[in-house]
Amino acid sequence: AAVLACTLSHPGDMVLTEYFRGAGGSVAASLQRIVNRGGIRGLFLGLQARLIHVIGIIWVQLVLYDKLKTLLGLPATGSH
Repeated sequence: AAVLACTLSHPGDMVLTEYFRGAGGSVAASLQRIVNRGGIRGLFLGLQARLIHVIGIIWVQLVLYDKLKTLLGLPATGSH
């Protein structure tokens, strides 16, 4: 779910980042600048780094959750 959310929200984040950089104009003008520079692919620049970041955070959370459950004497996730 997190990977899908990152992928779907990334273009909007790119447009807002461009807009708040102060290049002037509207949100639509920011979108146009991004598309002019890199095409539709420009809206997804940096997505791989963002996904690595998010997947890393989720992985650490799940590992810590299982370790904490084990320390408390509870069965780890997926065990019976």
